[in-house]
Amino acid sequence: MWMNTAEHGKGSKSECVYSGRGKMPLLCASCAFIGLAIAILVEHTYMLIAVSNSSPALLTLDPDSASAKSLTWQAGFFFVTTWICFAVGEILLLARVSVESGHLKNWSKPKPSCLTIREGLFCVAGVFALTTVFLASALYLTALRALRISQEQENV
Repeated sequence: MWMNTAEHGKGSKSECVYSGRGKMPLLCASCAFIGLAIAILVEHTYMLIAVSNSSPALLTLDPDSASAKSLTWQAGFFFVTTWICFAVGEILLLARVSVESGHLKNWSKPKPSCLTIREGLFCVAGVFALTTVFLASALYLTALRALRISQEQENV
């Protein structure tokens, strides 16, 4: 918050004073940052396990079939958008962490400028995090569908 620090009412000098320590916002942003990284790591680990345990028939899908092309485009779309949303979410959370870490020392001392981030930034980072998880789940389901199709072709 901004407060008038002019002496004896002379002039108008305003300085910024933070209303509280940044420990809790820093803790929340750090946990969200680490949690999102763990979620994407676990999802990709499950995907690698599912694909590596599959039979080699997955590699012999007819590349000219409509279903194989569709699955390829879907998997590519989900993979790219998952990583884009993950990167944007992590960058937003990292910005929050870096700003809040500056509020730990001398937080009550008036400063000539305030480094603040709007409240909505944390919400936007949460939206990107949720979108990342949903897109990663869709990517996993697409990989499972490709495995099922390859197993059906193998059985025929």
